[in-house]
Amino acid sequence: MNPCAGCPAEARSKIPPVIPPDVCAVVVSEAPTEQEECAGALRPVSAPELAALSVGRACLTRCRPVLVSDAQRREMRRRCAAFLRADLPPGAPVITAGDEATYALLGSRERGAAYWRGLWVRAAAEWGERRVFPLVEGDRLAGDLARFIRTLSAPAPQPRHLEVVVDPGGVPGRTVMRRLAEHPGPWAFDVESYDGAAFPSRPGVPTDPCHPDFRVRGVAVAWSEDEGAWLELAPLGPEAWRPWLAPVFGSPAVKAAQGGHFDEEALVVPGWVPAVVNRGEDSMLAALSLSDGRHASLRLERLAADLLGADPWWDAADKARMRDLPLADVARAAVLDAGMALWVCTHARDLMERGEYWSG
Repeated sequence: MNPCAGCPAEARSKIPPVIPPDVCAVVVSEAPTEQEECAGALRPVSAPELAALSVGRACLTRCRPVLVSDAQRREMRRRCAAFLRADLPPGAPVITAGDEATYALLGSRERGAAYWRGLWVRAAAEWGERRVFPLVEGDRLAGDLARFIRTLSAPAPQPRHLEVVVDPGGVPGRTVMRRLAEHPGPWAFDVESYDGAAFPSRPGVPTDPCHPDFRVRGVAVAWSEDEGAWLELAPLGPEAWRPWLAPVFGSPAVKAAQGGHFDEEALVVPGWVPAVVNRGEDSMLAALSLSDGRHASLRLERLAADLLGADPWWDAADKARMRDLPLADVARAAVLDAGMALWVCTHARDLMERGEYWSG
């Protein structure tokens, strides 16, 4: 069936996408502009940072929505989605320009481009296996575009030192666990969890340690920005891990949680450890104290990108699928997240001790 038949903009000019044969990414915006409608073609991407790349252009709607209601705009986008899904080359990354394109490609109107800007995220299932990089106009645009270019095809960053423990009772595992228990600190930890009754995880379940379906996959411990260990907890369960985790999290070392009370409760509530002793730092509170007022969220990736100019580490992995993500990828990314949490807390503490800002 023709998606245009009966559309509120059925009679308007249709502006097709521009997709080069060797396209490496496609910029998707809401609709053609008036100038593009008059010219009958989408203009090339104007950002000079993308000039050396083969970048395509497409819109949520092929017609310019003029004198139509919000409901009619939604109907136009719904119909044109059939065209856009066919236009986008399989697997090609998408740069979304603005809120509407971001809502459409991510399949949710909960958070827009300002929340996700400059970070890789995963497209909704209807768009296939695809990464999305939202952008918004503003003084951070040039930096976000530079990050996009750096990370478009770059290999994932690797920790300088990473140890993976799947059995704390084995000789290598015992060595790592004893070293962690004796570490003077400070060190940071980051728990990765999932929904034990649904796959992909349902919203809210992997972040609620009191939910009956909450499950912990493992925990990262970092003793520097890029050194640490990943403890793969789920296969053996709390009974095997508790004797080894209790001395680590019960040690006098100062511990920084990546997500404050969540990471602590994620270990204590399900019974992995009896307590987290001396959890004296919280990277989310440190993020607040370091914020320049322009952060749209307290995501660690947002802070890393805006404050440090660091590149996102999860590479648009769908963390709703944490249960089945490859061990090597989870270990690498979680340890780097924990390392960033430690850096943020240390940096905030150093500024405070030097009197360079006051935190109430």
